[in-house]
Order: sequence, then C-alpha cells, then structure tokens
Amino acid sequence: MTSESSSKTHSLSLFYKCQLALGFRQPYAFKLCWWSQHRFPSYTDTNDVPCIIGLFFSSFMALFVFIRLPYLHPPTFEVESSPGEWYWFKQNPYRLGIFLHLFATLPAGFLAIFQFIPAIQLKAVVVHRTIGYIVMILLSLGNIGAIIFSQISMGGNDLPLLASIATLVIATTGSMGLAWYNIKRQQIDEHRKWMLRAMFWMSIIITMRLIQLPVVLAVSYTGGYHTLWTCDQIQSVTGNTTTFYDEFPACHLGMHTLVGVPADVHSLLHVGSAIRLTFAMAVWVAIALHASGVEVYASIHLTSKESERLRMISYYKQKAAGLSPPGSAGITADRWGDSSPWMPPRKLQE
Repeated sequence: MTSESSSKTHSLSLFYKCQLALGFRQPYAFKLCWWSQHRFPSYTDTNDVPCIIGLFFSSFMALFVFIRLPYLHPPTFEVESSPGEWYWFKQNPYRLGIFLHLFATLPAGFLAIFQFIPAIQLKAVVVHRTIGYIVMILLSLGNIGAIIFSQISMGGNDLPLLASIATLVIATTGSMGLAWYNIKRQQIDEHRKWMLRAMFWMSIIITMRLIQLPVVLAVSYTGGYHTLWTCDQIQSVTGNTTTFYDEFPACHLGMHTLVGVPADVHSLLHVGSAIRLTFAMAVWVAIALHASGVEVYASIHLTSKESERLRMISYYKQKAAGLSPPGSAGITADRWGDSSPWMPPRKLQE
C-alpha cells in the first residue's frame, strides 16, 4: 500500500470513527442541503437547517457585494453615496480610507462565501487555507480604511458611530486573530466558531441597511428630527442655487456655520439628514442582533453537533502532532475557563 493510499485510509478511518461516535446512522452519509445531497458531502446527518441558514446569509452577502461593486468607480460613488458624504470623501486622507475600505472588504465578503462550502473544506484544503489568509488580509486592510475615515463618517463628530466602528474593528480583528491561533493549534472546532463570528461581524453592514430603511421612513412620518450640517456641506448637495441663502439665512455668517437640516424624505438633502440621524442607531441594533445570533448558531443550539464532530477531529490531529492536551490544545473553555475537562468518547479512544 502506498503512503498516499495509507494516508487516505487513515483520514477515512478518522471520519468514520467520528461519525460512529456521534451516532450517525450511515458513516460518510453527510448531507449539504436538499439541492446538493447527491454531489457534495455535508456536515450533519439529518438536519438541513444550518445549511439553509448558511445559504440564506451567503445569498445576501453575494447580492450586497454585487450591488456595491459600482462604488469602486469614484464618479459612481460620488453620485450614489449618501447625500453629503462626498464632501469629505473627495478629500484625502478620507478618499484613501473609503476606497481602501471598499477595495478590500467587497472582495473579502465575496471570497468568504466559499470558506463555508463543504466541498472546498474537505477536498481542497489548500484552496480553503489560501482564501482564508486572503480574507484576513483584506479585512485587516478594510479595517484600516474604516479607521481613516471614521472621524468624518456620516458628517463626523458622531461619538456613537465612532464607538460602533471601533467595536467592529476590534471584534473582526480579534475574531480573525483567535481563529488563526486555533487553527495553528489544530483546534478546528474553535477555528470555525471564531471565523463565523468574524463573518457575522463583517456582515453587520447589510443588516443595518435593512434596519435603517423603515426607521428613516418612520422618522420622516413622525417629523421634528434634525441633524446639524455646515453650510458648505449643504451646498455640496443643493448646489449654489439662487435661493440658498433664503433657505439657510444663517449661512450669511460663514460657510462653516452649523445649520439644522430636517430629517425626512422630502428632498435629497433631507434624505441625507435622515440617513445620518439613523445610521449609528441601526449599526448598534445590528451589532446586538449579530452578536446574539452568531452565538446561537455557532456555539449553543443550531450547530452544537457539528462543533463536537470537529472537536473529535481536532483530538486526532492534535494527538498526531503531539499537541497537549489532545482535543483542547487551542483556546477552549475547559482549558482557559472553568468548564469540566473535555474527554473524547470511548469509541474514539479504542
């Protein structure tokens, strides 16, 4: 028997033992989803819910990326960005920051989709690893871009928005770092959890847009809301019209004078004001939803069996690599917290 066939047999034996220990009725009978059962192996035996959820979020991510691709063209971004934003983004270093962010995060979001396809994870490990490093590098660059323009985002001087950007930068960077550390320690189950967290944090921008739209309409319907703009920011949206000083008489004092702009949907300027007013709120609500949702998905209910399966594989890999203790060589609750020590099932120890 050649070394290649011996390695393949050992790998199959490893998966076989793991599935038997988990009570799988049919070894190797993984199912990805109803639409691809006959082609690609999946991770669960009977439950398609995690896969369907994955397809749902991946579809939104792909759609968002393709919708935002025209933003990579500066003239298009100038026209389609939120009213008033181009006033700052046409100036450096903010121009550098926003386009570094866009050119990095859009490809990262698209590539991240492939990281959760079982066929790539199981049959193209080198591709999976390479894409993973590319995504981490791109997201890091995207975070640097976000830091550069955060001071003037949505008009600037918005401390709740600055706090939300800082939170997302720390969360995505920390999650990717912990994912990298765990995979270096062959802790596959924790690597998966931390990469899922990083992807959930990254996709907050999509959820907040869905939250923001009805809130903008509600604010417009309610009325009475305003945001502060400088006169030159207002003029960058309305243009130098003959009625500019009639509409904003305070601008006679100087173009850097702050003026209240109604937040509603009755004009382009007012829409920009409504977007500024609701942006930070929508981001924080999205953060709360994603922070709780990813824990339910990755750690608590929906994929706990998958996490256990991967931990058993980690046990074998760590044992073969001489990492101690096998099954908990990475950042795990039993090693770093007060959980009971994890022990593999007897069938895996035999």
